Amino acid sequence: MKQTRNLFILTGAAPDVSKVIAELQFKGTTIIDNPISYGSALEVFNNNKSIICSSELAGIEKLHESPIYIEVTNNSNHAFSDFIDTNNGDIVTQFQNIADKHNCDIGDHKSNSSGLNGTSGTQYCTYCKSFASGKEKTIYKSANFYVIATLGEFIVGYLLIIPAKHIMSIAQLTSSEREEFFEVLNDVKYLLNLTYNTSYFLVWENGTGNSGTGKAKDSIVHAHVHIAPSMLTPETVQKDYGLYLKQICPENLPHYSKHSYLLIRGNDDNTWFINDNPNVYIPRQFIRQILAEEHHITPSEAWNWRTFPFRELMKKTQEDIFTALKNNWENIPDRIKTNTEKYVID
Repeated sequence: MKQTRNLFILTGAAPDVSKVIAELQFKGTTIIDNPISYGSALEVFNNNKSIICSSELAGIEKLHESPIYIEVTNNSNHAFSDFIDTNNGDIVTQFQNIADKHNCDIGDHKSNSSGLNGTSGTQYCTYCKSFASGKEKTIYKSANFYVIATLGEFIVGYLLIIPAKHIMSIAQLTSSEREEFFEVLNDVKYLLNLTYNTSYFLVWENGTGNSGTGKAKDSIVHAHVHIAPSMLTPETVQKDYGLYLKQICPENLPHYSKHSYLLIRGNDDNTWFINDNPNVYIPRQFIRQILAEEHHITPSEAWNWRTFPFRELMKKTQEDIFTALKNNWENIPDRIKTNTEKYVID
């Protein structure tokens, strides 16, 4: 996956460099225009972000083992292999191309943020429209939740648990809805174990803050929880990718509805880990990227469901679960029978 915590140093005439830096407002970067201490730089890197600065900051290159130098120019003469020509093309795009060349994750440009005010309308919600139309192939439906296979299913057995009501994250569930959610989650684990004979799952949510501020314009902001076969744990995410996660109790989830967050289930339903720090950069589809690495999925960008929908694997998951239900129907727990009966009959 692409790397965060990079150091971009812009060289050139001070007015041109300042002009360029002013346009480089990315979610995964922090601009430094004053002398910086090692501690301050470390804080930026601890927030999983890269630093953009100018060569005027003496000694800045010592903060990173392989800084990326970018020459800012207004003509065709340039000494560096990486350069931004202020008279030739969009500055933001030129910088993005340099970041891609060096396999750096700088995040979305902040102009791509939605800046929603309150919950976005259900008339624009992909899930709300799909469920209302009855076109979504629902595997399991309880009073307040749907369970479906999903686009971008690069491994079989990858499911989503989606609240029926339009909320931004499961932190906005009521106490009774949260209790029902855990019943649904346990039923989904039962179904996946029945179908694929595995009890190792990764459960996570990329929760949207209740204002929606900062989410990319093409994000799906209706709450949805991912569950997929995996040996990954919150501990491995912290250790291998340097992303701090604090342990919380599920009943305290409502306290985390204000900001976007990454939530991962621990060893049981009473142990969850979260990062809701608005200063921390969490890449798009971050856990999907890690999951794709774990399962050795190719090509390297296959985690991106918008580009690689994997419809054939989504259909296979649907068929596998249907077959498992059909073949074991007499022994299926009553609640699961009730909530999957329509799927099996249809």
